[in-house]
Amino acid sequence: MNKIVVRILAPLVVVSLAIIALKLGVTVAAKPELGKEPTSILLFHCISLFTFGAKDFGMPNGGNPILQNILYLTYFVAPLISLSALAECMYFFSKPILPLLLFRGNHFIIIGNGRVGKAAVKQIQDSFKSNLRIVIIDKNIEKESSGLQVFRDNKVLINADVLNSQILEKVNIKNAKGIFILTDNEWVNLKTYYQIRENIMVNRSHRIYVRLSSVDLIHFLHNKEVNNDWNAQHHFINVHTAATHQLFSNFQITQKSANEKVKFQEWTKNPIKQFIFIGFGRFAQALSTELHNKNLLDSANLIIVDLDAEAAWKNYTADNKKAKPLQPTLVNCKMEALAKLQPHIKDEFLNDTVVVFCANDETVNIKTAANFHKMFDSNHAMKYILRIREAKTFPDHLLQAVVGKNYLLIPTYDWMEDYYQEAFSDWG
Repeated sequence: MNKIVVRILAPLVVVSLAIIALKLGVTVAAKPELGKEPTSILLFHCISLFTFGAKDFGMPNGGNPILQNILYLTYFVAPLISLSALAECMYFFSKPILPLLLFRGNHFIIIGNGRVGKAAVKQIQDSFKSNLRIVIIDKNIEKESSGLQVFRDNKVLINADVLNSQILEKVNIKNAKGIFILTDNEWVNLKTYYQIRENIMVNRSHRIYVRLSSVDLIHFLHNKEVNNDWNAQHHFINVHTAATHQLFSNFQITQKSANEKVKFQEWTKNPIKQFIFIGFGRFAQALSTELHNKNLLDSANLIIVDLDAEAAWKNYTADNKKAKPLQPTLVNCKMEALAKLQPHIKDEFLNDTVVVFCANDETVNIKTAANFHKMFDSNHAMKYILRIREAKTFPDHLLQAVVGKNYLLIPTYDWMEDYYQEAFSDWG
């Protein structure tokens, strides 16, 4: 409602200010006698400002300087209001032609415009040079940003609730090249997946990527759905699992991630005698699974620090049956109470210890790593893995100052782009 009021008031305010300035004695170069015209005539002249009519007024050159500046400002504000209204009109009229625009198909559909969705869009644009159209659906897209951007970056942005089946039908989902269901709500993603699979789609060879949180649910769906009667082109992904998998992938992506992989391979040439996980949420559990699958973990060298380490480990083994034989050292404490770790850190293993900082907040990880480094690693012997969101968040010289030089970064959202690039490598 407030936006509607602003849209109505903005042009009225601009016209009123222009008329008042002219009536109070401001003169303009092209029409020096304009202020003497009746108000009704001035109204028509001032309305022309919304069609770039300032060129017919000329520069304000007489009268009160403040009023001159106000009139001059309306020269620019009025056309901006017109352009904003034009953009909204284009969005409104683009809706009926959307099915026609996507009639030929071979487009990508991205459901969810968060960080994971944006990473998919970026990698599609980088990987497919044929300028295939990308349809992005999200209920949080500002309407001012919605509409067709085909002349700039070949995107169609739609502000809509994905659970509205009519929207999915309008975007010609049957003939899409690929579908990405990537909202933050895994149950919305699942509902959308089944809605697409059972009610809309007829071609079982579609590539679909569905973002989920539960690793256990991913395993169940993969075994039940994909290997049953549907094509294995349907992928259920967890951001943390997909990102951490890149550390162990042989697929060469960006130089930055390649450097991190090489560094980790150097670390594992000799047996790592001690792993310490600070925080044991989904990211830590995904990394633990990868390490366990590579035979890098055993009970003797695994320490888990968490506010409720026992519960975290119990939940992990419930989802990962293979990890049940492991018996890690579990330390219940907050991240700021690292002193409780002292009895469990074996000094003879310091040169072969990897400490992983796994909190969801990257600043907490950096701060905790700095404290840990001061408390337990004065000789710079340990190695650190830090979970962050984007690689460019912290410069190398800053990290070296607080944790030394033996660290590698896993920027989860950056590495989702690597995940997509690897997924697209065999996509014709």
